[in-house]
Amino acid sequence: MRWMTMRAAFVLAVALVVIGVPSAHVAAAAPPVAAGVTTTCQQLDVRTGYCRLGASAPGRTQNASASGGTSGRSSSAASCYSDWSAKVVPCSGAMGSWSNSRDCYVQPSAENPLPGSILFEGHTDGAVYSCTPDIGNQFQTAYSFWAAAPPAGPDPAQLAQEAIATMGLQAITIGMVPEAGADSVGLVGLPAWMWVAEPTATTFGPTTRTAAAGGVTVTATAKVEHVTWDLGDGTTVICGRGTPYTDAAGASRSPDCGHVYSRSSVGQPGNSYTVTATSHWAITWTGGGQTGQEEMDLTSDAAVQIGEAQAVVVS
Repeated sequence: MRWMTMRAAFVLAVALVVIGVPSAHVAAAAPPVAAGVTTTCQQLDVRTGYCRLGASAPGRTQNASASGGTSGRSSSAASCYSDWSAKVVPCSGAMGSWSNSRDCYVQPSAENPLPGSILFEGHTDGAVYSCTPDIGNQFQTAYSFWAAAPPAGPDPAQLAQEAIATMGLQAITIGMVPEAGADSVGLVGLPAWMWVAEPTATTFGPTTRTAAAGGVTVTATAKVEHVTWDLGDGTTVICGRGTPYTDAAGASRSPDCGHVYSRSSVGQPGNSYTVTATSHWAITWTGGGQTGQEEMDLTSDAAVQIGEAQAVVVS
């Protein structure tokens, strides 16, 4: 049940005048009809002047994706979505709390109809609620409906996605010896060190954000569970934060995140190995009587040159 065409509004207004019911209610409830939508007046409440509308609209296919940092993968999905305006909308506002199933903002009806009105559908309990779609930032009540209990508020899982979206999660900054760049060359047989350089709340966590709507509050916390290093030579190493290299370490191995190249990078693209660090974010959320978990992978990379030391024989 959505909208009423201008022609339907005109015909209904004439009918109301004939039967002696003020037509002001109908005029206030006749916004433009979305393209492809057809409507019918299912029932007319003679006492209040309200018309219950039936409508049909073309469906849609929704695709959701998320990414961050250099590149990424996420299990997040779209939050509160309006079919009418074909966009994600705030989950709450002055018009009430968004309902994806009804495709509108829902709140107790401002008209406050009394039991006995046709809007109560023969019931004497419950209440009447208004349904207000988002159509190009134009808000106008499309219809009212009866419910025995207040309609369900925002989906906590949707609010969790809103909270996660505000975190600004990023891939780590690679810390490595030998350093990336044309002016740095590591050697076969010497230990390489890898670590998370200058970790922050957005590159390593933990970070916490909250989203609230319609009386429901959800809190999400994200942190990097581990980092997977692809060293470019077929070797993969899984580490935590890692330990930054210092000159005092000399040629010793990293205590927690290291690698030793057994062959040079000569012949590789750019004569270097592409080192890829994938940070695996674990995100937990709670609120609205529910809990959940999400995952997100964010990736950064660097080019590292590895050479071989040549023995020089002096005669």
